[in-house]
Amino acid sequence: MVLKELLSLFVGFQEEEDGRVDIWVMKEYGVAESWSKQFTLSWCVNYFCPLGFMKNGEVVLRYKGDDENKLVSYDPRVQQGKELGMYGIPNSVDVFTYCLETLVLLNEGN
Repeated sequence: MVLKELLSLFVGFQEEEDGRVDIWVMKEYGVAESWSKQFTLSWCVNYFCPLGFMKNGEVVLRYKGDDENKLVSYDPRVQQGKELGMYGIPNSVDVFTYCLETLVLLNEGN
């Protein structure tokens, strides 16, 4: 994923009945030594699945409920989450990230 224009990585750990997800970023692209852990979501593995980031740095999570899934945003700075108002049947909610730097018009398909 991308977090504030930096390559990022979710690293999940399952521990007995609990788990955690560490969020890492590569501060200098291509330099392995520049990986830095930003924060840990210690409560999310059993009920929440991290999907990506918003531009403001909030984490987008899928809540894995019994009857339906929903999207939640979590702000690690203030450690608060909120529902985003998007719901679906189990395993039907997902997030896709894409970047578009410029718009280039194609000339007759070339």
